[in-house]
Amino acid sequence: MRLSLVIPVYNEEDTIAACLEHVAAQIRPFDEVLVVDNNCTDATMEIVASFADRLPLKTLTEPTPGVGPARRSGFDAATGDILGRIDADTWLDPQWAGRLVRFFEAEPTADAVSGSLYWYDTPVDERLRRLIRKDACRSLRTGSLPSTVLQGSNMAIRREMWHEAKPHLLDQPGTHEDLDLYGAVVKAEGNVRSLVALTAAQSARRFAGPIGPNIAYARGGIRTYQLHGDGAAARNLRLAFPMNVTFCVIMRVLVGPFDPVTRKWRPFRGHHVVRVSPMEGTRSQ
Repeated sequence: MRLSLVIPVYNEEDTIAACLEHVAAQIRPFDEVLVVDNNCTDATMEIVASFADRLPLKTLTEPTPGVGPARRSGFDAATGDILGRIDADTWLDPQWAGRLVRFFEAEPTADAVSGSLYWYDTPVDERLRRLIRKDACRSLRTGSLPSTVLQGSNMAIRREMWHEAKPHLLDQPGTHEDLDLYGAVVKAEGNVRSLVALTAAQSARRFAGPIGPNIAYARGGIRTYQLHGDGAAARNLRLAFPMNVTFCVIMRVLVGPFDPVTRKWRPFRGHHVVRVSPMEGTRSQ
């Protein structure tokens, strides 16, 4: 079973090297790693090129802004039986690729899967890592569960299901490309699973910036479910919206003054991060 990995990138020079180091450190190597250049203007692609002798690397260019178009180009070009997908700030567990292949071999009715995540650059990241690994060990015994989401920073889909789901994608501004893909897989009558043992870490950097874009991101989930006709999921997110806003405020206070390099947290230090919104066709400052 061949395994491809797709990584969309837009000005990720600060994170892409560490991401690819974790990709290269897999116990079961990837058969193909596709990095999709989504209009980078910094040194991202030069850093990617430096891994050409360590990874089965392919680079693509997608001029249409947005994670969705970049992911689509990567998945369309991938040749693997299984198409993995992460973000440029994702750190994969060394057993990620091997566990993913074994999962799909053991569960032939599963069409897509999402794993578990923790943040690696917060004051509590070590505690989060221990909790996730504990749950992962338990998951190896209990197996996978039905899932109501696909997390773009830690997921995979069978290539056949990608092509069946693709016509159902919304590709609309203000929506989440990963929830859009989940809705498309459901409409294609696919079976989406959650595998806690498929562990990865992700940066909490988006919480260090202004709160407004993160609140808009929360609204994007509601919009995505609404457009896919999943009224129950949209209603649940709407009910949880005040809690999500509170969470964004808490994370801004926690992550904004924290320096992950020195591991020091200083109130009022401030840390404004310019990020691209992961929602379709939008940019955030």
